[in-house]
Amino acid sequence: MITSLITRFLLHLQNITSSGPLYFKKHRSADISIKGHFIFGVPMLGDMSSRSLESRLILDKYARMEVDNVTLGRGTRMKIHAGGRLRIGHNTYMADNCFVSVATALTIGRDCTISWDVQFLDDDGHKIDNREVRKNIVIGDHVWIGSRAVILKGTELGEGCVVAAGAVVSGKFPANSIIGGVPARIIRENISWK
Repeated sequence: MITSLITRFLLHLQNITSSGPLYFKKHRSADISIKGHFIFGVPMLGDMSSRSLESRLILDKYARMEVDNVTLGRGTRMKIHAGGRLRIGHNTYMADNCFVSVATALTIGRDCTISWDVQFLDDDGHKIDNREVRKNIVIGDHVWIGSRAVILKGTELGEGCVVAAGAVVSGKFPANSIIGGVPARIIRENISWK
């Protein structure tokens, strides 16, 4: 009971709201900037959302996070590693069970729609030959990412893109494109979505 009260007090100080179970851990040198609301654990899939899914937010030393009116579904897990930077723009939401791991930097623009089970990984976790292990991810404004897509290091998605469900995305893609496949490629250009 004491831990629960302390956690709620810390969340209140950070201006974070949780409507479901939430594990929250923040290093004292980490920085959180929140405009408007930042809500964890919203049942985005309605009665298909599991009430027991625990959301997680972990900020290691010198991690930075900026959010502006962001809503996250149940079971969403976010870890910003030491020195990592996460920025999520105004009115963006992620559905249930997304996974976000930030070693360098992840920027997600305004008005983005991110479906359930999407993963963002800006770090390979293991070195292969002399290849770069970490690289920033940049998601433009008004991007729709379908369920179970994986967004890998170095990805840049232009404004208005749509990523098909199950795509594995790496590389740069122009604005207003539909992207899909494994590995992802441009399926169609000059599209718009609502």
